[in-house]
Amino acid sequence: KLLTELLESVDLRREEVYITNVAKCRPPGNRPPRKHESEACRAYLDRQIAMIHPPVICPMGNSAIRAFLDSEDSVTALHGIPFEVEAITYFPMYHPAAALYTFGLRKVMEDDFRKLRALLDSSDLPH
Repeated sequence: KLLTELLESVDLRREEVYITNVAKCRPPGNRPPRKHESEACRAYLDRQIAMIHPPVICPMGNSAIRAFLDSEDSVTALHGIPFEVEAITYFPMYHPAAALYTFGLRKVMEDDFRKLRALLDSSDLPH
């Protein structure tokens, strides 16, 4: 519900975005996927991306950021900053669930979604 609200706040509908996970099976206890679990699903994820060819990929949360950006930096350090890797623009963001547990993150996420909208509206994208 929060993701839908954030998308709508910048004039995006859920039907206009593709949502997927780096791990295709839910890890036990709903824990974050381990590196080897994300890596096991990577070929499938790469095929999804190749078919969709999105103008921007928004990895949400530490697991997704680490899978896409090969970085040990946290979402706190990287959120809201666009990165280009192999002609793909990545825009790391907090996972919406984080705002449900940390009240102050909602405003940060709203700001990041406004930055995302500006990025999508710009002509600076490689696609």
